[in-house]
Amino acid sequence: QDAILINLDEEQAQFRATVPEPRFELTANTASKPTLTVENVSKNAQLNVNGSNKITESISGIQRVVELDLANDARVSLQWKIPNTTSFRFAAIGDSGGGPELGWCIKRATELNADFILHLGDLNYRPEDYEFARANLLGSPIPVFVTIGNHDFRDQSIYYYDQFRSLIGPLNNE
Repeated sequence: QDAILINLDEEQAQFRATVPEPRFELTANTASKPTLTVENVSKNAQLNVNGSNKITESISGIQRVVELDLANDARVSLQWKIPNTTSFRFAAIGDSGGGPELGWCIKRATELNADFILHLGDLNYRPEDYEFARANLLGSPIPVFVTIGNHDFRDQSIYYYDQFRSLIGPLNNE
């Protein structure tokens, strides 16, 4: 519930975190060595693991790749926590579209030392905006949490909410 599933293969799962401190509960029916990729995690967050000592984490910007070695019937809890935080600095934006304006907003929020961005919707104004938004969000040095706007849901008679849900974040009612 703290992330959306972007891609799932037999031994790999890719997620986009939708909260600052995402938590995952994993259960293995058989022994396995899955890889979990989680985008949109603060570079200051630290991984806490319960239920397994056999784990490696690699960090690249705000993306985490966790390799697990799970025993049969294992139950593992993973949670990223931002230590010693009593307050956050954040930027709130909206109506940027997915292209250069979104890129500028991310750059400016980073320059202002924001810990994250709250995007209030409308990444989509043109058919290619979701592709541009996805690239901007993947390249962001700080997490961006997005709520769906009316243009992200539908533009004229074309519905886009499935693209939003599969690439950017949950629908507001989720």
